[in-house]
Amino acid sequence: MLFVFIVPIINQAQEKTKSIGFRFGATSNYSLIYQNDISVSPYFEINYNDQFFSPSLDWILVVAYWNDFINKPLPIADYATRNYSSYILGVRIKAKFRKLFKSWSTSPINIELGVSQHFVSGEVILDELESDVDLFITYIDLGFGLDILVGKSFILNPKIMVSITNKENQYFEQMGVAVLSIGLNYQF
Repeated sequence: MLFVFIVPIINQAQEKTKSIGFRFGATSNYSLIYQNDISVSPYFEINYNDQFFSPSLDWILVVAYWNDFINKPLPIADYATRNYSSYILGVRIKAKFRKLFKSWSTSPINIELGVSQHFVSGEVILDELESDVDLFITYIDLGFGLDILVGKSFILNPKIMVSITNKENQYFEQMGVAVLSIGLNYQF
């Protein structure tokens, strides 16, 4: 008899708070300053999410990568053509509106704020006078997304993320990048 009362209580207490996921999308890249046709790059991300102090907040660990995939010189006389790529390591806090505000209980909207370290590499394409570039740039990340529950264990989450830095450098003038992506997370 006692077992009948304990089982529902245990099931209610085991709300899924952790998830792991992947994300694919497009990001603006450093080729924008060259004003060429290749101004977006494919973006790949793996992330881990867990509750952060309350059910309305999650912390997210992000490992990501993008690459321009430029493999031939661009027709620009003033600049050496570089194939930029970046490995990204970041931490973010996500606020889930449906858990923050009772009146938004069905809303899938969320916002994210975090910091990320971009390990940028610029490989020179066919120019012996220029050298490759390696930069470490810290960005502040701000994102808006949706968490759409698919079945009992999956979350589909389209998102736009803007990353801004105040670090200027001699290789590109761009102070920020944007990522438009869609992800799928498995809750456990």
